[in-house]
Amino acid sequence: MNQRRAVGILAPTALAAWSWSGLAQSQAPKTPYPEMAPVEQYRIASREDEIALARSASPPSISGDARPSISGDARVLVLGSRGYETAVKGKNGFVCFVERSWAAGFDDPEFWNPKLRAPNCFNPPAARTELPQYLKRSEWVLAGATRQQIINRTRAAVASHDFKAPEPGAFSFMLSKNGYLSDDAAGPWLPHVMFFLLHGQANDWGANKEGSPIVGRDGSAIETTILVVPVRSWSDGSPAPPPPEKHLIAGEDQGRIKAALEERYKEWLAAENRRDAETLTNFYDDNAVLMPSKEEPVIGKAAIGEWHKKLVADPRFVPFTLTLDWNSFHLVGDVAITTAVFEGDLTRDGRQIHFRGKALLVWKKQKDTSWKIFRYMYDEIPAKK
Repeated sequence: MNQRRAVGILAPTALAAWSWSGLAQSQAPKTPYPEMAPVEQYRIASREDEIALARSASPPSISGDARPSISGDARVLVLGSRGYETAVKGKNGFVCFVERSWAAGFDDPEFWNPKLRAPNCFNPPAARTELPQYLKRSEWVLAGATRQQIINRTRAAVASHDFKAPEPGAFSFMLSKNGYLSDDAAGPWLPHVMFFLLHGQANDWGANKEGSPIVGRDGSAIETTILVVPVRSWSDGSPAPPPPEKHLIAGEDQGRIKAALEERYKEWLAAENRRDAETLTNFYDDNAVLMPSKEEPVIGKAAIGEWHKKLVADPRFVPFTLTLDWNSFHLVGDVAITTAVFEGDLTRDGRQIHFRGKALLVWKKQKDTSWKIFRYMYDEIPAKK
């Protein structure tokens, strides 16, 4: 089983932590979930079933499923037509609900997996700071926002402080044995508790260290750091399987990174077809070098930005279709080296043009753990005569 996928049901709440850790290294293929499925596939048909699944995230004494309850019921949310709705009013400040796949990290290949169901129960501090972010993201999704639009809106909400930093003591329970946290896990993974922290604190907690029971890492600057601690029993009191003897997290899952970079390149292509020079520029590292076909090298992010502005402003620039065949991928520390062959079509002056070429892309991991283009060289392959 892949631990990366279980912890992924975490950030900004639960799914993102799965995006990073890996107990088994698998060479994941291109994501089978490139876009959102029909919305009904994310719903649970029975409201009562969704309430029961949400409550299974926490000990019965908290979720209100015990008789007698310790301090009253938790609030329970269910997914409605425009977002989450209160199905059961609470008294103790805890909030239980079932997360869907869009709770995952933005680079997670299963961001749109309609099968994911992650019962989660936030304590009062997490309900005040983490829950509003997930609820707002869910509203954006149900209103038809794309992943890139969600990223942009999240970045703006963090900058404006509409999204708050996690309060001290913010944590949640994920103790349900009935969840489905990923295709790799094909079920609930392990029962665990999650701690929500300010960005940059994973190392201070000893996360992923040899022998440490704490799993997690710092995500991007716009995502809360989430640390996970597996526990010994499910919410119904039954014993959980033992956690793996060793967390193999030091080397990130190459398959996941490859799939994420493939998706990132698709976003780059979409920005170019939109003539969006600003977004294109932001895909590059500050010290990037672009080597276009039959042109001088363009050195530095600022110069590359000017190059893209001129490109998309050229009246002869037209939208195009392009498919990319990634024929090699190598991960060396914080650098990913990829080569590819591409083919595409465009229509200019009423004439259809087919083109084919080769590309070398070098990606560099940033301090916020995102990946940006560090070196990009491409050239056309002449048609055979």
